[in-house]
Amino acid sequence: MAEAGVKKHNDPEFRRMMAERNRGLAQNPAWQAAMAEFNRKMTRDPAVREKMAAAGRRQAQDPAWKERMASMVRERSANPMWRANILAEMRRRQTDPVFRANFLAGNRKMWQNPEFRAKILAGVRRATRDPSWLEKNRAHRDSMEKPSKAERHITEALEPLGFVFRGNQSAYRVAGHRPDFLDEERKLIVESDGYWIHRRPENVAKDAALDAAREALGYRVKHLGPEVNHKTPLEEIRDRVRKWMAEGG
Repeated sequence: MAEAGVKKHNDPEFRRMMAERNRGLAQNPAWQAAMAEFNRKMTRDPAVREKMAAAGRRQAQDPAWKERMASMVRERSANPMWRANILAEMRRRQTDPVFRANFLAGNRKMWQNPEFRAKILAGVRRATRDPSWLEKNRAHRDSMEKPSKAERHITEALEPLGFVFRGNQSAYRVAGHRPDFLDEERKLIVESDGYWIHRRPENVAKDAALDAAREALGYRVKHLGPEVNHKTPLEEIRDRVRKWMAEGG
C-alpha cells in the first residue's frame, strides 16, 4: 500500500491534477473556513494531539520519509511561483495582529515548559561539540555579514547620492550599532526595515531609542519600510531619499 501511494504521488499527471484541485480549494473561502474550524477542533483534542505527536516522532526516525521530505522541499524551493506564494503568505501572517499574538503566546508557553527547555539546551550542548555544526554556524555568521538582495538593490540606488552601505561592517558603529546606509557628510542615516524584526513591539521601542541616541550625536535617521525591496524602482528610492536630503539642507 505504501509503495503504491509513493508511486502514485510521483506520477506527474496525478500531481498536476492534485495541484489544480488544491489551487481551486485554496480560492474557496467556504472551504478555507471549514478546514480552519476542523483543524482547530482536532488540535484541541488531547488524544488527537498525542497521536499526531507519536506519528511525528515515528516519521522523524524514518530515513526514507526524511529523504522524501527533503526531496519535496528541494523541488518546491526551485519553483519561483511556489516561493512567491510562500513569501506572500508569510508577509500576510506577519502583518496579522491575531497571528502574531497567537505565535508569541505559543512561544512563551513552550519556553515555560521545563521539558522543552531541557531538550533544547541538550541539543545546543551536543551541537556546540560537533565540528560539522560549528563549521555550518561559522558559514552562517559569515553569510549574515553579506548584504541581502534588498540591501544590494538599495545600495545601487543610494551610492550615486553619496551613501555608503555600512550594515555589514562590524567595526563601524553609530551609537553602538551599525547603520545600514550612511551619508557622513550630511550626517544622514537611512535604515532599511524588514517585515518581521522591526515590527515586533520590543524592537519598535529599541529602534526608537537607537534613533534618539543617534540624533543626540547630530545624525538624522530615516527609515525605508518593508515595502521598499529589490523590486522597487531605483529612481523611486532615490526620489524618497532626495527629499530627506533636502530637509537637512
